[in-house]
Amino acid sequence: LASLDLSRVEAVFADRFGDPGDFVFVLVGDFAPVVAEELAARYLGTLEGVAAPAGAAGLRPEPPQGITDRTVTAGSGERGALLLRFSTTGSWDAAGRAALDILEGVVSNRLLAHIREELSASYSPSVDLEVVVEPVDGVEATIRVDGDPARLDEVLAAVLADLEDLASAGPRAEELEAAREQVLSDYEMYDDRSIAEALLASALGLGETLLDLITRSQPAAAATAFDIREAALEVLPLDAYVLIRLVPLGN
Repeated sequence: LASLDLSRVEAVFADRFGDPGDFVFVLVGDFAPVVAEELAARYLGTLEGVAAPAGAAGLRPEPPQGITDRTVTAGSGERGALLLRFSTTGSWDAAGRAALDILEGVVSNRLLAHIREELSASYSPSVDLEVVVEPVDGVEATIRVDGDPARLDEVLAAVLADLEDLASAGPRAEELEAAREQVLSDYEMYDDRSIAEALLASALGLGETLLDLITRSQPAAAATAFDIREAALEVLPLDAYVLIRLVPLGN
């Protein structure tokens, strides 16, 4: 806060909100469309703006070429962390996104079983596969395992062994069905924010549309073990990722 420059804050605000010419508004909720149209015309319709749409800034790092392996010593306590970061390019349709969601569940369940329960090496493994659409289509995949800093290499070996098995053999039938059941359950629940984001995606031609949102259970129900294996090969390449070991000071 001591370094906060109020004039810079005002300049950024003016740059972002001074000209709403390229704004896109969506309205979501329980209302009568005729009332919403009247209010939009009265308030949003009176905003003046002439700006052309601003292009996305290409701030996404290039996908890793090969394996980057780093150890970072920081923090305190008795827990370290292992972080694997995969970054790939390519577009994903509704069926592909459903396969990615199931893949996330399969990998997460494997980590819970093999690392937390069998190795007793961690209490909080996590997996996140995020589809990105700007400025380049792709997937950002993150696997993080917190645990004993002295056992990070052991945990890493277990993670890589699971990923290698998944890439070569695909998920087992019980793994696929367990992950699919959870994904289908999650798909049944969406809120105003999800609908708003889908409407924006439809308006901007980016990401999951509203039709994708309300029909996404269909490709998830149809996904096969082959689809999940192909998704794993695409977004979790074992020859290109960033590996970070976080070791607390004094260990």
